[in-house]
Amino acid sequence: MVNIGWLVVTIAGALFRVGWSITVTYCRFFAKKADEEEQEEALRYLKGLKRENDTPVERAPLRQRTDVVDLEKDLGRRKLITERTVKKHQGGYWCEVCECLLKDSQSYLDHLNGRDHNRNMGMNMRVEKVSVDRVKEKLEEMKKLAREKAQKDTKEDVIDREAVQERLEHIKREEEKDKQRKKEKKKLKKRKKREALYGPGYLGTKEENEPAEGGTAKESSHDELMRIMGISGFGGS
Repeated sequence: MVNIGWLVVTIAGALFRVGWSITVTYCRFFAKKADEEEQEEALRYLKGLKRENDTPVERAPLRQRTDVVDLEKDLGRRKLITERTVKKHQGGYWCEVCECLLKDSQSYLDHLNGRDHNRNMGMNMRVEKVSVDRVKEKLEEMKKLAREKAQKDTKEDVIDREAVQERLEHIKREEEKDKQRKKEKKKLKKRKKREALYGPGYLGTKEENEPAEGGTAKESSHDELMRIMGISGFGGS
């Protein structure tokens, strides 16, 4: 006799396995289809991106560098570099345009003059061809700048000469004033000496204040002093 319970369990297990297999199959199918669709979408995007990147970009001819490249700005300085130091401050030369770090000045200059850097600057490596008229205009411009510089230097030289001349005149005036002060000081000293001998208020005679014939006022004052003291001179009575 067939066991009904066993039969029910067997049929239920078979149905479960079949249903599970169908469910898994469907899940795998839809997952694979979704992956294929995503891959196709990604391929279409990449193809479009490639076509967009393949579009030629007009770049300007190579131009002269206008900014000053300072290779010695960090010379003699000390920097503390740790694991948390950002890359641009880790020592060396940092290019802001290309966002890359160069370890020495030679590599930095090679990078600035290289193709990749100039492409990022919007330039190609071809030099613009100029006409003869353009060359003449450039030469005239350089001559004009040279003349302006020469005129400026000449003007500065004239200003320097005027300043030197003014300085010399000032020194000469100061020397004259100093000489006059010394003369006044000497006269004051002589007057005080006369006042000490003859009393205050004594201004001296005309002969004392004026040079005598064949002598000076100082000699006349000396002779007058000897006459008052009763001395006629050496070798006299």
